[in-house]
Amino acid sequence: MVFLNDALSLEAGLRQTLGNTLQLSTEYTLSVGVGNFAPPGPFNFTGFPGYRVELLAGSTVLAMDNNSLTPGEGIFQTSTVTFTTGASHPNAGQALAIRLVSLNGPGVEVISTL
Repeated sequence: MVFLNDALSLEAGLRQTLGNTLQLSTEYTLSVGVGNFAPPGPFNFTGFPGYRVELLAGSTVLAMDNNSLTPGEGIFQTSTVTFTTGASHPNAGQALAIRLVSLNGPGVEVISTL
């Protein structure tokens, strides 16, 4: 699913609900390639708008990377978030989801790959 937040924030991104649910006593790791788009052509893609990578159970964010990387023009870096459940968790059994967000910062494009 593609989403756009309200017009004031101008965040945009993708959300994918997975076929798995949050299990107890389990460690989850999400690794995403975050890239600063810099193709040749008539458009100026200089700058990096920033990103956010989220791991969710239902609508609850379990773990996130909120723009900790700053890849140079045309470069990809790996964002990794981890989350471990204990013997109990209020979101146990809910569907896991991934959300990849492009923030409203300087620049035009951010690319994410799983």
